[in-house]
Parts: sequence; structure tokens; C-alpha cells
Amino acid sequence: GILSRALMNYLALLGWRVEGDEIFTIEEKLQSFDPKDISNKGVIFDYQKLEWVNGKHMRRIDLEDLKREFIEWAKYAGKEIPSVDERYFSETLRICREKVNTLSQLYDIMYPFMNDDYEYEKDYVEKFLKREEAERVLEEAKKAFKDLNSWNMEEIEKTLRDLSEKGLASKKVVFQLIRGAVTGKLVTPGLFETIEVLGKERTLKRLERTLQFLKKT
Repeated sequence: GILSRALMNYLALLGWRVEGDEIFTIEEKLQSFDPKDISNKGVIFDYQKLEWVNGKHMRRIDLEDLKREFIEWAKYAGKEIPSVDERYFSETLRICREKVNTLSQLYDIMYPFMNDDYEYEKDYVEKFLKREEAERVLEEAKKAFKDLNSWNMEEIEKTLRDLSEKGLASKKVVFQLIRGAVTGKLVTPGLFETIEVLGKERTLKRLERTLQFLKKT
């Protein structure tokens, strides 16, 4: 799941003395190319550094370019991309690319956004969903979001912070219960922007889905 431009960037770093910013396209670097900068030192291929370089490029390039490369990679890797609204897909891509360094990681973190039949991580179920206060927190969250007229990040944040101050559970527990309820995961893009992108209807359905799952466990 590595972008071609990131791979070229990393390979250039291996054989080229670079001063300043390590993140560049080959076209950008060729403008200042000097044969004296070519290094003859032995090189060690560091995959973690390659991933880091790739993550920088994923957040640097135009969103439409990333979308195209992501879709091409998914086809090559045999990964299904569920059919969703184009705008929703782009917004999901926008917030998810901030959390990952490879296209495969991007697929994993985006998948619950694109598939309503997501699974719940074991850690979420064991550490949060099985808590005594879980059902009450999720019911209160569903009610609060249902009554919310303006669906934007500021109002969503206010709603969640107000909920966390009701004494139902600690702020961490409240936020993680809701995060896992709407994505199945404990690590996602920011909770407020995640819920904003999911939208009101999808968020309410997912909270209800989790409540039904909780009652069966």
C-alpha cells in the first residue's frame, strides 16, 4: 500500500544527500539536482521510514489524486470498496488519511465508514460495551443526537461534552463507548469529525444497532 511517488522519494533519500525537507516529488528535486549530492555510502532499507514517507505523501497530495490511487490499489489488492455516495467517500477519505501511513491501513480504517455491517473489536466489547453503564450512555447519546438540529462538528462536540458531564461515566468511557458504537473500533479519526461525516441518520442507526447487539450479549 505504498504510493509510487513516496517510493521514489524514499529511494532518492537512500542514494542522495538531502538537506532540508525530506518529503518531495522527483520533479521537485530534479530542479535542484547536483551530481555531487549523490551518496556512495552503504544503504539500509528501512520499511518503517518508507511508511513514514508514504504517510506524509498521503496527507500532502490532492484528495482526488489519493482517491484515484486508493481505488486502483484496492482493485489490485482484491479489496472490495462498498458503493457509497461520492461526497461521503471523499469526506471519509479526508479525515481517515490523517491517521494512517499506508493504503492498506487506510482501507482498514475507512471500512467501517463504508460498511454498516461492521464488526466490533474485542477490546471495545470487553473494556467498554460490557460496562454496567454502557446501555444508559448509548441511549442518552441516541436521544441527544436525535434532538440535535444543526449537524456540525461544533454542535456534536458540545452534545458529547454535555453528555459526559451528566455523571453517567467518565469522559473517556463516554467517548469510547460512542466511538466504538458507530465504528466498531477504538482508534478512529477524531470522534467529533467522525460523527459529523457519518451524518445524523447513519449515526442514529449505528447507535441503535449497537444497543441491539448489547442486548444480545
